[in-house]
Amino acid sequence: MLVIGVGEAGTLVAKVAKKRGISQIVIANRTKERAQDLAATLDGIPVGLNNLADEIRSANIIITCAGAPHRILNVRHVEEAMKNRPESPMAIIDIAIPRNVAPEVGKIRNVFLYNIDDLTNISNLNRREREGEVQRAEGIITDEVNKFASWWQVLEVRPIVSALMSKAEEIRSAQLNRTLKKLPPLPMEQREILEAMTKSIVSKILENPVQYLKANGNGNHGKMIEELFQLNTERHSGGQESLFGVNRQRKWDIFKSSGKGHLDPGAQAFGESTASH
Repeated sequence: MLVIGVGEAGTLVAKVAKKRGISQIVIANRTKERAQDLAATLDGIPVGLNNLADEIRSANIIITCAGAPHRILNVRHVEEAMKNRPESPMAIIDIAIPRNVAPEVGKIRNVFLYNIDDLTNISNLNRREREGEVQRAEGIITDEVNKFASWWQVLEVRPIVSALMSKAEEIRSAQLNRTLKKLPPLPMEQREILEAMTKSIVSKILENPVQYLKANGNGNHGKMIEELFQLNTERHSGGQESLFGVNRQRKWDIFKSSGKGHLDPGAQAFGESTASH
């Protein structure tokens, strides 16, 4: 790699190239002493502009950023260099103002000339692509936040729903047993029909309230249901406080252990609970 000019831009380019793994960097400058100072810090090779022709022949990448009022590289310079390497591409990046390289150099076969305007266009294109990625990332984040919010809301009312289903099942089972004792002995098939019918009735009655609780459990609705039906939610919350006093660290631990990328374990648990009735 050949860097022409050791001003602020040239120094920055050379240092970045070294960090990116360019093993051999040639530093060219009008005053060789300044080239030597920069080359010493980068383990590079200093040369003066009078030796430029030899260095152009062996360089695959040339960065020009010299503060010269005239062209440093013209068609003759580059054509002469390419005679010894016609099939080896050469990239020239001219970031000087005014420009160091004659525009006609870019027409030479296997020579690729870029200037500050080209770099600006590339930078703008990359910026637009990044902005598009940001929008897509924001969409993903929004979806995941919504999933998390739904999971969190479902977890708030999980003890209430479990307690409600359990109390309804206890009432159903007790009432069915009382009724069967008053009837003549029934065949097993008929007992199973009554069992299924009463379970279906309870499930149908509770279906809408349970779905409403899942969707609106963050308000006072859950607490109202808990008090209205005199539910014992502690028995259904794994020893945690009832409903809206559920320990938040415990909920976060449950969320983290629910599986990577899956944000709705509470909804799955409720689906299994309601399906059994």
